[in-house]
Amino acid sequence: MRYASSPPPRSHAPRGPRHATVLIDVDDLLYRRDASVLADLVRSLSGFLHRTVGARLQSGRAYADFSALEDGSLVQRDLYALGIEPVFAGRSASDLMLAMDAAVLLATSDPGVLVVVTGSRSYAPLVRRARALGRRMLVIAAEPGRDADYDTFSLADLTAETPRSVPVERTPRPPREGIAYVTIENATTLRALEVIEEFFGQYDEVYLTPLLRKLTEEMEDVEADPKSLISDLEGYGAVYLERRPGRPHDYTVLLVDDQHPDVKRVRELFEDYDEDDDAAATEDDEAYAEDDDAL
Repeated sequence: MRYASSPPPRSHAPRGPRHATVLIDVDDLLYRRDASVLADLVRSLSGFLHRTVGARLQSGRAYADFSALEDGSLVQRDLYALGIEPVFAGRSASDLMLAMDAAVLLATSDPGVLVVVTGSRSYAPLVRRARALGRRMLVIAAEPGRDADYDTFSLADLTAETPRSVPVERTPRPPREGIAYVTIENATTLRALEVIEEFFGQYDEVYLTPLLRKLTEEMEDVEADPKSLISDLEGYGAVYLERRPGRPHDYTVLLVDDQHPDVKRVRELFEDYDEDDDAAATEDDEAYAEDDDAL
């Protein structure tokens, strides 16, 4: 288990565009695969992009004949909640519509890092087009091609959740009015705040579904109820919930109050260890350089 008092070493994600556009070939992704594949994907996508290319998910589209999918309406709801627009595609037309939209995006706008998610289809021609235009493109596939000469990842790469690994740049928010901050004296509740900072501290707002799952995984007290922990943190004034408009349903996000004393203390601890990790990494690089010179 990881604690704010002894967080693990952290590496720095590559520098590059700060935003990403994601296009998902849902029909190919779910061909002969369980629908849970898509659910795991959308839950892990934002964290994967941040760890891999240091980018935030700006927009996305998912192509499929949703009327033919089991629980198609629920799939659309989950996609909308993550800011991904479902696009209805005719039978066997999802890849064509995706490629056409991608070509337009590359030619007429700045998609940042363009990410295509598929099952096993090759998007090599689209990757070559992106390269010709000086754009970066990644492909995430359930069955990555062995001969791919471009950046390709498997679904397993997405679901490997790790703590935040880059310095955090937060968007300042105005202080809330009329809030009475209470010191968190309960160790379990304080540990929940540390988990939020460790795994979700790089985000301005946190989706509840991945947060509840991570609290379940990380809390040492197996009887601790994640929803109750969030409610307790709300009572202390450390976090608060807000509704966001979505289609077809609104959804809820969690925000951490920057002004709470315990929030400040936990963040300072992580920032201190970030600096220690940077110093240690520099020493290691110098040591390796000396070894190379000796050879």
